[in-house]
Amino acid sequence: MPYALTYAYLQTGQCILALTNNVIKRFYASFKEKIKHDRKRARLTNSRAHDSDVLYAWARETAYKGQQHYHGIIFLNHDAYNSLGIFELGRKNNYNRLIESWASALQIPVEKAVGLVHIPKNAAYRIDACDRESQKTFFKGLVIFAKRQPSSMGTGNTALTAANVKRQRLT
Repeated sequence: MPYALTYAYLQTGQCILALTNNVIKRFYASFKEKIKHDRKRARLTNSRAHDSDVLYAWARETAYKGQQHYHGIIFLNHDAYNSLGIFELGRKNNYNRLIESWASALQIPVEKAVGLVHIPKNAAYRIDACDRESQKTFFKGLVIFAKRQPSSMGTGNTALTAANVKRQRLT
């Protein structure tokens, strides 16, 4: 099954809730629920709609002046999701699911989260298990996760983690 990869840079702004890793856990929990809901909706109109696991990894950094932010990647079934969609609020697409999930995690209105989620050009990839070139392209994009020393070393907070990759079907 080919996977679509989405990369996002998530800023916390001045949110006091973002001082621990709970904010990123809430983000991914919200995003996973949105995907689960969307797959149920898709199956109502098309019984053969593809399912999708939500796999992810993230890294936290503390930038200049102590500002924390996260770099995150999400893997989805490419047959179910092949793009982020149009970058416009109010649409039913993965761009909006990302914004809404980050707003939910920070407990702020969606409109305020728009400026806190940055999706770089070429943020979506298709990765095929038998295609070495797609894998090379993917790994070149993961430079941010390969730092020798995460910027939050010594703070007691995890700076890099990934979802449990155990395969399970969403129901």
